[in-house]
This record gives sequence, structure tokens and C-alpha cells, in this order.
Amino acid sequence: MSETDLKTALSGVENYIKAQNFYYVDKTLLIRDILTDKGLPNGGRIKLITRPRRFGKTLNMDMIKTYFEKTDKDTSVYFQDKKIWQCSEGIKNRQGKYPVVFLSLRDADCGNWEGTYNWLVYLISAEFNRHAELAASAKFIANDIDKFSRIANGTGSYTDYRSSLALLTVMLTKYYEEKPIVIIDEYDIPVQDGVDHGYYSKVMTFMKGFLSSGLKTNPNFEFAILTGVLQIAGENMFSGLNNFAPYSVLNENLSEYFGFTPDEVQEMLAYFGHAEKFDEVIEWYDGYNFGNTEIFNPWSVLKYVENNYKAEPFWVNTARNNLLRNMLGHVTPDVVAGLAALARGKTIEVKIDKNLTYAELNEGTNVYGMLLYSGYVNSVGMSTDGTKYLIRVPNKEVMTVFEKEISSRTSVYQSSFDILWNAIEELDEEQIETAMGKFLNKIMSSRNTAYEDFYHCFMMCVGEYKSDKYYISPETESGDGFLDVCFEPWDKTRYGYIFEIKSVRKKGINLDTCSDKTKAKTLLMLKSEAEAALEQINDNRYETVLVNRGIKYIAKIGVAFMGKYAKVVIEEAN
Repeated sequence: MSETDLKTALSGVENYIKAQNFYYVDKTLLIRDILTDKGLPNGGRIKLITRPRRFGKTLNMDMIKTYFEKTDKDTSVYFQDKKIWQCSEGIKNRQGKYPVVFLSLRDADCGNWEGTYNWLVYLISAEFNRHAELAASAKFIANDIDKFSRIANGTGSYTDYRSSLALLTVMLTKYYEEKPIVIIDEYDIPVQDGVDHGYYSKVMTFMKGFLSSGLKTNPNFEFAILTGVLQIAGENMFSGLNNFAPYSVLNENLSEYFGFTPDEVQEMLAYFGHAEKFDEVIEWYDGYNFGNTEIFNPWSVLKYVENNYKAEPFWVNTARNNLLRNMLGHVTPDVVAGLAALARGKTIEVKIDKNLTYAELNEGTNVYGMLLYSGYVNSVGMSTDGTKYLIRVPNKEVMTVFEKEISSRTSVYQSSFDILWNAIEELDEEQIETAMGKFLNKIMSSRNTAYEDFYHCFMMCVGEYKSDKYYISPETESGDGFLDVCFEPWDKTRYGYIFEIKSVRKKGINLDTCSDKTKAKTLLMLKSEAEAALEQINDNRYETVLVNRGIKYIAKIGVAFMGKYAKVVIEEAN
């Protein structure tokens, strides 16, 4: 077979048997590790494997189906030249011995519940028809045959389809006298579509019943494997499942089987006579760490080979990004600052919820978890105290679109940061006040602006936006006390900034609706508080920390906030 023939459709084949006609990266030891529960001392009868889109989940699931499924054909021929055939006789003897239930929900995202439900009905019906031998068996009572037939021909009730997984596994067990293996690929696609298009509760109700009846209280399956992007935890979809074992990008177990390892990429490039391209592939498509395993994006590497070794951003154009885009419309200023740092190639520390749920995606910093599990960022370690993950954009491919898919969608916030920073660097009190007011009015709830700690966090976010130029520190000991916020420049020829912050609370006064006289009087009082803040900087010699570090130009800034209004007083150090 020619090089052209071998390369053609490399990245489009998700059927294991068909894949043998092309260049195939041997991942068959995944079967061994699933059977032996590698790394799981207590086993795991139900395994959930979460990975980004296009990282080989579907092809691997079809491989597992092909290996285990009992058919009229001898499918061992597709494994005899693979690594799995070097394993124990006990593992080889399980090849072709089981009935298998296989459902791929990857296309169950129709934009509305009616369309998605009809597609789920179609998929379930097709799987029942794949096991049509059950309908003709004398082993089953008439009621079971009738229900099976209704589901198979697409005329079943909602309850029929919601409980269909349980029925199919029971009937397969009785017919074959062997418990089936259950594989559900991309199980969370319809859930994500429900979040995107407003039918989340309906799809969750169906999926809970489908999985719970089929897996939770059902002894009639050997083991089950589900794949997806996120683990839907808090919604109780998996609550009560015995021997449930999740494998995410943060786990070491099974980490080498989804994506290509460096050795696999080098071997592929050498096979096609282009070993010299390895460094370019590293630059563009490497950078992921699943557990402790270095991983290349498999889709992009294969597309690179198909594309005559011309590097382009292939993977990012295939991902489902609607949910991520919606999340970016709700991010807070601190997240915007973090995203801006990532877009500049920085590594940042963030908290990642390992049980992130779709229902919680619009909450605070959960966007980082979605970025991690979706493949837009990668974990490269832990913070020194072990409470946060260090994340960064993994490679050139993702970075080329980070601005388009991530940063540009928070441009309303970035623009506000830029305007405010320009005013700070110009030491323009009036412009700083105006920029702060517009920024706070644009993104803050009045319920959040009552206490000084909130404004401290706000100023820290402003500083973090320029973390490539400034070291940002809160509550720093300096002179005769502790300053509120300090922006220390990396370049000692630039200005350093000392902020002292005051928060003013006036019950019964709303500066947006009060009279002009009351507003003028209140703002005058607010300015007096800003002057008091500046006086505190001078009295306590807060600039000392910057002076001792060789910063020549220092701006001392007193800021007083009231709701979404700010008053600023600036003095340069002598």
C-alpha cells in the first residue's frame, strides 16, 4: 500500500476493523488495563473516561466492542498482530465471548428536546435491531417480546425508551447466558446540548432514568464504559452506582491510551519518512499531560500527516464550542485577567473542580475546568501548597485560536482593563475615576460592592491583567504598616503603584437616583476619604517596599469607593 493510500482518511476512521487498512497506532493494551483494573485496587465495574473531543474515544470504544463481542465471525484475526495478543491466556480467552450493547451519542445534539429525543429513540431502536435475534427467542415471555418489538420499531413509549437499557441487558444475559458489556460513547453530548438550548432538565430526566435503570440497580452486565468530556456528578446521574470509577485528564490511570505518546509520534513520522518533522509536531500539537503521560493531540497529528506535513490548527475547528462561548459571557474580572495571561503564554494557578457539572458551568472560575477538560488548556503541575493546578495553553495550535475563541469573547472586559490601565499609567485622577465607574457599572452587581474586601479583589484583578509587567501583591508589609495593594514593575524604570482603598457605605443614598445636591455632597465626602487613604500611605511610609527594591518612580494612590463610584487622589513619591 502506498504512502498516499495509508494516509488517506487516517483521521476520519472511527471503526476499528476499517482502521486496520490504514496506519494504526496500537492502543489495544487498553483492553488489558480495563480487565485488570490497573491502578484501581477496588476495581471499577462502571468506568467513565473523560477526554477532550477528537482524542480517540470513539475508535477505542469500537476496538473494545470488536474485541469482546460474540459474533459469527472470528474477530481475533484483528488482534493477533497487536500488543494485546502478547498478554495472558486469560485475557485472550475473553475475546469474542460477550454480547455487547454499544451506543454512540455523539450526534444527539439537535438544538431542541423534541429533535434530541427522537434521535435518542432512533439510536436505541437501531441497537435493539442489532440484537434482533432476541425477538425470535422462546426464552422470553410475550410482554418482554412486545416491549422489545415496540422499542425496535420506534413505536415505544417514553417510559419504554427510558428503561430500555435495563431491558436489553436482561434479555441479552438470559439469551446468551453471559452478561453483556455496555459501552456508551460521548454520553454527555445531549446534556451539553440541553444546557446550550434550554432543555437541560428534560434531557437530564431522561438520561438519569436510562442510566440508573440500566446500571445502578441492574446486575445484568459484566462491566460498563462511558466516555465524554465532563463527569456529570452533582446532578445525581451516577449517584449510588456501585464500583463507579472515573478517569479524567487529571488521573494517571489509562492516561496513555487517548492521544499519542512521543514514541508513537516519532514512530509514525519515521514510518512515513519524515522523522525530521518531530520538532514541528511538538511545537504545534504536543503539550498535554494526562496524569503523568505526555500526550499529543491525535486528530491534529494525523491531519498534519494527511496535509503533507503542513502545520495548521486542525483540532480547534472540530470542537463543540457553544457551551464554552456561553460561559465566557458570564466570567468575572479575575477570570478575564487569567484568560488574558493565558493568551500571553503565561502559566496561572487556578482551582479545578474534579467533579465539575454542567449545571455549575456558569459559576465563577469553573470556566477553567471547562477549558481544561475540553483541551484548551493543560495542567502542568500543582501550586506549592497543593491546592491549585498550574495551567497553560498547551501548544501553538491552540494558541493560534485562543484569541478568536477565548480572548475576543471577553473583549468587553479587556477593553475596560485597557482603558483603566491607560488612565493609571497617565496618573490621570479623573480618567481613573471614570474608567473605574464604567467598569464597575458594566460587570458588578450592587449586592457585591458593599465591603472593602470586594474592592481589594477588584484592584488585584486590575493588576493581574498586567501580570506580564508587574508583580501584584496584596496586604504587603511596608514602612510602618501593611499596604492594601502594590503593583511592582518587573522593569525598574517603570512606575510602581501603591494603592490604599477605602469603602464608604451610606444607607439610604443611591448615587444613581439621588438629587444633584445630595450626589455632589456625597462625592465630596468620598474625595475626603480618598485623601485620608493617601494620608495613610504617607504616614505609614508604604512606598518603602518599592524604594528598597530600587523602584525610582512611585505613584501613591488613595481610592475611595461607594457602590459603583470611585474617587481617586494621586501623589508621586519624592
